Amino acid sequence: MSQLLIRLLCLTCLALMVTGCKKKHPPAASPYALVDQQLPKISVQSLEERPVKLTAMKNTPTVLALWATWCEPCHEEIPALVEWSKKERGTRLVTLAVEDSSVDVGDLRAFLTDADVDGPAYFTTPGNASALGVRALPVVYVIDGKGVVRAVHEGFEGVDQLLSWVEAAVNDL
Repeated sequence: MSQLLIRLLCLTCLALMVTGCKKKHPPAASPYALVDQQLPKISVQSLEERPVKLTAMKNTPTVLALWATWCEPCHEEIPALVEWSKKERGTRLVTLAVEDSSVDVGDLRAFLTDADVDGPAYFTTPGNASALGVRALPVVYVIDGKGVVRAVHEGFEGVDQLLSWVEAAVNDL
């Protein structure tokens, strides 16, 4: 019996060495791969349809929210983030719509007006957004004042959960 126990213990240790002791890294095509990295500079469009390089604002923590007009959870998330940002001094909210190239900019403006977005708002294609590791929408990045991504939230589980996460992530900066 003790020989069997020793063998099981050895097999368990071997399995842990092979699988459980490695540091798990997110896949490269994941927004989580950007944590502790500089926000990549990507090409986006202003709502006036002028090209802009999206970069983090130095010395100002930023919440970057990616959304789309077709994304139902985004219709709850963006207005909630706008309300949060109006109360949170010292943190900038930037919205980035990820849409195909045939998007009607008027639809983007209408959504942003309805959501009461008054901060920086841009749009880009999924191809350009791939540098941000976008796999699904919505995605929220918390970026410190040095332009480093410090936290990522992918998906939507409700307004309360999102706002708790954003608050905690910003407070950890």
